[in-house]
Amino acid sequence: CEVLNIQHNPGLTRIADEMYKQLSVPVNTFDLNSLLYKYNMTQDNLNISCDDELFLALIPEITSLDDTAPYFRLTQSEIEEIREDTPRARSRKLNMLWKWRSKNGSDATYLSIMNIFIQMRDQRLAELVLKELRNK
Repeated sequence: CEVLNIQHNPGLTRIADEMYKQLSVPVNTFDLNSLLYKYNMTQDNLNISCDDELFLALIPEITSLDDTAPYFRLTQSEIEEIREDTPRARSRKLNMLWKWRSKNGSDATYLSIMNIFIQMRDQRLAELVLKELRNK
């Protein structure tokens, strides 16, 4: 059995520490500021009310009512009401967005829906909001 003699090398330790830090950061890290920078926008651009045009662009991309509604702060009874009143999945998602907009009034802005998608860690939906706004 051969014994290896490993000596402490501060330079290698520092390099290993830096590599570990880089590996410990999730690859898909994103936030509002990085997305705004990517699309050359500011938060002021997002302070407009969500419209049906945005909702119609989002509903094919939203996975399901059950996965998404809690992020929109809908109660279980509101989710059940949507489910009972609306047989089709596409319509359920649209009704969820309408309910959210109705509950939030003037606070239902592009910025607030962006923050919801960021909280969901769904960069695809967050970027779709910015693309829709850019196309206006």
